Amino acid sequence: MGFERALYFERGTPVERPGRATPEPSYGRPDWLDNVREEYTACRERVGISDMSSFSKFYLESGSTAVVEFLQKLCSNDVDVPVGCIVPTGMQNDRGGYENDCIVVRTHHNRYSPTAQQTRIGRWVQQHLPGDGSVSLRDVTSLYTVLYVLGPKSRGLLEEATGSDLRHLQPYTYQEMDLAYASNVLVLVLDVGYYTLRFLRIEKFVPFWAEELDSSVTPLEANRSARVKLQKEYFVGKFALQEQAEKGLRRQLAFFQLREHDWDTDPWAWGQEPIFRDGQFVGTTTSGGLAFTLGCNVCQGFVENRNLATGVPEVIPRDYVDNTDPWAWGQEPIFRDGQFVGTPTSGGLAFTLGCNVCQVSEQPNWGEKEVPLFPHRVL
Repeated sequence: MGFERALYFERGTPVERPGRATPEPSYGRPDWLDNVREEYTACRERVGISDMSSFSKFYLESGSTAVVEFLQKLCSNDVDVPVGCIVPTGMQNDRGGYENDCIVVRTHHNRYSPTAQQTRIGRWVQQHLPGDGSVSLRDVTSLYTVLYVLGPKSRGLLEEATGSDLRHLQPYTYQEMDLAYASNVLVLVLDVGYYTLRFLRIEKFVPFWAEELDSSVTPLEANRSARVKLQKEYFVGKFALQEQAEKGLRRQLAFFQLREHDWDTDPWAWGQEPIFRDGQFVGTTTSGGLAFTLGCNVCQGFVENRNLATGVPEVIPRDYVDNTDPWAWGQEPIFRDGQFVGTPTSGGLAFTLGCNVCQVSEQPNWGEKEVPLFPHRVL
């Protein structure tokens, strides 16, 4: 038995596909694009709901706090967080590559609930469990349903359906609520399929398992250094990531917008297309789609800085991907009035704001008043 996961929802007259359970593959504009556009619009402007029960759910627990020490060694992020917090993290191998890309929920002081690909994470965790039986793993996937509630009106919908005040529910935290029937709620909810979630995550430059992430890709190469805490005493893959951070990257995940491209008539970049820089082959795409908000096709792909004489990949300079101004990816110095005040932990491009942005884990001492929601500074 397995889980069904809708690719998209047809509206209007269904498209006849004799003998096929899935859409016909296409090099260009797919015939399901209009359906996905409706679902995408719902997620951007109203509310979309997607059934993601296929994601695994586990209980990882111990009699004392042995589970905390166990996960700190297995995860590259810091999972010793307060009860009620959610931690996005990788589980790396000795080479620093991804064995699992997951989220870990701390439900009790001695219990966590990781979720990811069911067979892979279960096997990896099971292989590393302490031999003394102090930590146990239980698969509870079939006991729970998972619904993604997406969109600007999703918080209001949940408040009406649960009677809970969610105004102070912060990102990467969870809250237990009783779900009941709610009447007179007009938010125009739409069912959303996997294709829409895929377009949304590619547009946000979010790498995904088996497309961008696998056992050979490290968090640093996938622009996820903020999810790696090298200051921890030890975790699997730490020494390999430390060495990579010191020596520099020889490949890096990049985001591309196809500007001189007609999505109605031109071929689309779906993955594995070659990437050229100044006429030289530097890598291949990993995934692609249509970014309705940006008004163009987009894709992700790994690029390398190959030596033209030898063909051997060399360290990638900061301005290699975008050869105009260097981007702040993390660990660049921040100065105020000529004085060093801190370093950012991560950075990227905010398409809505129309500029590059970065963040710091602690407020630098630049003497300005904090905004009620979060400290910020326009550079």
